[in-house]
Amino acid sequence: MVKGFIAGSFDPLTYGHLDIILQACKVVSELYIGIGIHDMKTHLLSTKVRKEIIEKETSEFAKQEQCKIHVLSFDGLLVDTMRDLKATILFRGIRTAVDFDYEMQMVAMNRNLYPDLNVYFIPASGANAAVSSSLVKQVACMGGNVSSFIPPQSAMAIRQLKDEQN
Repeated sequence: MVKGFIAGSFDPLTYGHLDIILQACKVVSELYIGIGIHDMKTHLLSTKVRKEIIEKETSEFAKQEQCKIHVLSFDGLLVDTMRDLKATILFRGIRTAVDFDYEMQMVAMNRNLYPDLNVYFIPASGANAAVSSSLVKQVACMGGNVSSFIPPQSAMAIRQLKDEQN
């Protein structure tokens, strides 16, 4: 059984993330979605909420693709987590050439740390190419409508957060 891994902050989960996850499910039968925990980053949504959103938003197509999805958080090196899980394929979404250049540097470093690592780049599709969690978060925090960029569970979590703050 080949195990894959997708890592990110998923803060919030976007349609771009879901597109990459769906494409990864077509390649592997077991997929780990790792929510990276970084103390130096400020998050809009808690790790618990992000995990719940990912589980809800991916459950239906995971069944359709017969892909077992596990959502977890990690705070160390990505490759150490992958090695512990015996996951050998890392999926990375690419939106632009800048993303590609950055990811190639990461691949070189990660392969030195985990020689069994295989990396699959998945290009963003259409409208998702311009969307990032950071931009969505910024627009949402400034009162903009982000519903065309994020799935319903993410939108609901952001609305609840705003309601709690008001």
